[in-house]
Amino acid sequence: MGSPQKTRATFLSAQGGTAVLADHFLSRFADAYVAEVTDFVHNIAHGRPLRVTGEDGLRALEIAVAAEHSHLHHVPVEVKRS
Repeated sequence: MGSPQKTRATFLSAQGGTAVLADHFLSRFADAYVAEVTDFVHNIAHGRPLRVTGEDGLRALEIAVAAEHSHLHHVPVEVKRS
C-alpha cells in the first residue's frame, strides 16, 4: 500500500500526463475510515453488537506479522485459521 511517489513507477493518464493517485493511505481510504467510525458509534449508541471485534484486530495483527516475517526471510508463512 505504498505511495506512488516512493516507487519506481510513473503513472500516466490517457492524455499522456502524469497523475498523483494519493499522498497518504489516510486520504486514500478516508471514506472507509469515516464509514467504519460512523458504524461503530451508531452500534454503541443503539446497544447493537459491533461488526468488528477485538478478535478481528488480533487476526489482522497475526496476518501482518506473518507477512513481515515472510518478506524479511523470503519464505512463505502459513497463517492458520482459528
